[in-house]
Amino acid sequence: MKQILLVLAGGIIISLTITNSAHAQQSNAAKQLNDSLIYAKNDQPAGSMFDVTPATMAGDKAISKKAIKKFSGDFRNAEKVQWFSLKDGFIAYCNVNGIPTRVYYNKGGQHCYTTHTYDEKKLPVEVRSMVKRTYFDFSIYNVLQVDADDKIVYLVYIRDEKSFKTIRVTSDGEMDEYESHNYLR
Repeated sequence: MKQILLVLAGGIIISLTITNSAHAQQSNAAKQLNDSLIYAKNDQPAGSMFDVTPATMAGDKAISKKAIKKFSGDFRNAEKVQWFSLKDGFIAYCNVNGIPTRVYYNKGGQHCYTTHTYDEKKLPVEVRSMVKRTYFDFSIYNVLQVDADDKIVYLVYIRDEKSFKTIRVTSDGEMDEYESHNYLR
């Protein structure tokens, strides 16, 4: 389960970077997550699984009533809700307590995962401390929190004058350097 969650977080970062959208599926999760990573790493042709289509374009793109019902129950305080269709599911963009949030559902309307994007101030103290103890010369400039099942993964984006990194911290207290890049000079 931990490996699936870590692969899921990796797929999200890659796909958000490339298309500012992501996709996940519930059944046969490991294979589908690996497929997502393959799609995300390659140039994506039109009609790829990461294309986001406004839900108002009905037809076979109509949002699952089950997803809408689940979302309405789980995110009662969501504001500015917009639904979109993915190749194999749906995504709700919204703000929850002022935090940009994306909620992903498969075609059957089952919740797959949720992401929240925020700055260092909203990062839990224990996660911030863990990152800062190791990367004390770096500043945190963004956080992507991924909630899947009962697990949480924090992708903490840090930088200094020479490089930027993505640090992955799990709700189990594990931390690793997911990505590292040097600035071009």
